[in-house]
Amino acid sequence: LEDISKDEQERYIAELREKYILDQNSLLSSGYRKGLKEGSEQIAKKLKEKGIDLKIISETTGLSEEELKKM
Repeated sequence: LEDISKDEQERYIAELREKYILDQNSLLSSGYRKGLKEGSEQIAKKLKEKGIDLKIISETTGLSEEELKKM
């Protein structure tokens, strides 16, 4: 670490590497959240089609009753 911080170019490369890793983690996290939301919406639609009460669907999926009514 001391060697890297002495060399400006090495420090720059290390910072770029760290930024890349953080960006990749952020992309994976946002994709995961998007997938969870889409999955919840699909389940909610099926439950709604089966006539399940919106309050129960909301509690189960985490979607608001307003969101469910728009489906």
